[in-house]
Amino acid sequence: EGNEDKEDNIYYADFETCSQNITINGINTQQERAFMVCIQSLDGTVKHTFKGFDCAEQLMDYLPTKSIVYFHNLGFDGRLLMKHGVKSNIMKGSKIITQKHEYKGKHITFKDSYSVFPQKLASFPKAFKKEFQGLNIQKELFPYRYYSYDRVICGNCIGVISECGNDEIPKWTENKENNLKLTL
Repeated sequence: EGNEDKEDNIYYADFETCSQNITINGINTQQERAFMVCIQSLDGTVKHTFKGFDCAEQLMDYLPTKSIVYFHNLGFDGRLLMKHGVKSNIMKGSKIITQKHEYKGKHITFKDSYSVFPQKLASFPKAFKKEFQGLNIQKELFPYRYYSYDRVICGNCIGVISECGNDEIPKWTENKENNLKLTL
């Protein structure tokens, strides 16, 4: 795809997951399953979305060797990548700061942007006023709990937008629902 020739293979990425009810040793629990991961290059010219329960493997296959990929909270996202050739983790408590992989002969490094900017992404415009001056940027509204395992595996299921905020914690307000309708 031409990404092998880039001098700087630096990306930002984020996984989306759903909870699957499973039973382990007779105990009912939930397991987070990645169903989508999006990446963007540092300069914004490369944007790609990988879909399906094999999205982590698709991402690893796509990334060129010597890539550096930033996740905001690698402690979560890095655990979704554990079975894909982890060679080392640099940790601080339970947080993964850096995770290095050797995957199909490629060397790929994942880093945690949260360790550099320990705040929610939604607070960035306020924290970086000068950089965001004149821009109306806000973190997207996403119904994380609406995307259950059953909805994701359905494939062709059509959701009901008025229901998607009901399961969120806290439940979406009317203002958030109106904002969602405007962004769809």
